[in-house]
Amino acid sequence: MRIFSLTLAAGMLTGVLAFAPPAGPPRPRREFRPVAGNGQVAAFSAAGHLLAVGGGAAPVAVFETRTGLLLRTYTGHAQPVTDVAFAPHPDSVLSTDVGGHVRLWSAETLKSLAHWQAPAPLLAVAFAPGGGRALLASAGACWLWNLRAPGQLPTLLKLELPAKSALTTAVFGTDGRQVALGFDSGAVLVVDLGTGLQTHKSLGTAAVRALCLHADTLLAATGSPDLKSWPVIAEAPVAAQRLPQALTAVAVAPGGRVLALGFATGETMLWNRNANQAGPVFNGPAPARRVQFQPEGGALLLASYESGGAKTWLVE
Repeated sequence: MRIFSLTLAAGMLTGVLAFAPPAGPPRPRREFRPVAGNGQVAAFSAAGHLLAVGGGAAPVAVFETRTGLLLRTYTGHAQPVTDVAFAPHPDSVLSTDVGGHVRLWSAETLKSLAHWQAPAPLLAVAFAPGGGRALLASAGACWLWNLRAPGQLPTLLKLELPAKSALTTAVFGTDGRQVALGFDSGAVLVVDLGTGLQTHKSLGTAAVRALCLHADTLLAATGSPDLKSWPVIAEAPVAAQRLPQALTAVAVAPGGRVLALGFATGETMLWNRNANQAGPVFNGPAPARRVQFQPEGGALLLASYESGGAKTWLVE
């Protein structure tokens, strides 16, 4: 029996969890191999019926989630893709590459809808929940792009960046009011887009690998065997929960009831916050790079890895 000790701050989770693995490891519902490259970035469409998979090469593959069928391949990039994200409505995709290009395109027709050239390589892209804005991040800057008027240039955010730090990840909060940025120094920065308030915190010295901002609480994976939790208040302490393995990815299901934790071993574990109970552990081929719940109901979990493509798993 595996024992997981998880005690999250601000009343999120408490207790010691015991999980007895089933007789055999769960099998993935579908596997999605990239057309080229390592497939380490993947994303669900808003309705969850499509998947985009890319990374390590220029093409981006569009799959049907239910069958795993490769539907189309986007070839608008000339350099390796670094991130992909689906717009909430309709089925359009933003993809970024190491040359600083960000492209908005239709997942149905592959038609290019907008393009912008950033002054530096882009490493992350995220849509606001309403879909009207997108966050673009390089190692040293972030931009907001108004996609209701994609012909307008993205706006550079005026950020108080931590000294001697490079951005590693960037996400929107679930309500779209805030963005959270992680850095290789272990620092995080949460920006309120309405008021301009910027709140800094150090999570340690390890580089931030993944962030999730839900209900004004920031969850972070830093590649250490800890889940970091911080209520977004400058004076509030950071809680660190010991885990059996190095944590590299984290996500919250729709409704906030279930967490997905991805590890450097390639495993992904589910945790039911209401029942205070661990769920199944899913095995992957390489360190987990990203985990995401299917947007409509969260019935599937998507995991992508440092190599080997992406997999979906049924969430019971």
